[in-house]
Amino acid sequence: MGTSHNGAQFAAKLDKLGRELRDVQRPLNVTALAGKRIFQAAAAGAGASRLARARYDIRGEQAVIRYAGAKAHLVNNPTKSHRITPRNRRRRQGRQALTINGDVRASANHPGTKGKRFFEQARAICQVELPRVYGREQLTEPLRRIF
Repeated sequence: MGTSHNGAQFAAKLDKLGRELRDVQRPLNVTALAGKRIFQAAAAGAGASRLARARYDIRGEQAVIRYAGAKAHLVNNPTKSHRITPRNRRRRQGRQALTINGDVRASANHPGTKGKRFFEQARAICQVELPRVYGREQLTEPLRRIF
C-alpha cells in the first residue's frame, strides 16, 4: 500500500491488518491444500496414487487431511500371505473365476507385502512444512500486502 503520511493512514493499515489476522479460514484452507499435495506426492512416490486419494475437511478451526481410498491401507501396511478366492458377483450366479495376468484361475495364493509406509512419510513432512505455510499465510502475507 505504500508509505503512510499521517497517523490516520497508519491507523487504517493497522485496522486492516487486525481484520485480516482475525480471519483464520483463508490460511487454514491454504495450509490444508498444501497438506493434501504432500499426501498426494507421498502416495504417488509409493505407486499408490490410484488407491490412496488425498482429501481434506475443515472442521471449525481445524483441518483434517486423510487418504480416502478404500484400499490405501493395503498398500501402506504390511499384509500376511493369504488366499484370494472369487466373490459372488450376483446373487443368482455362483462364484466366478479370477483372471490374473490373463490366466483364469479358481483361486490364488498371495505372498503378502512389506507395506510402503507412505502415510508416515506424509505425516512427518506435514509436521515440518505446514506450520511454515500457516505462518506465512496468517502473518507474513497480510503484512506484505498491507505495508
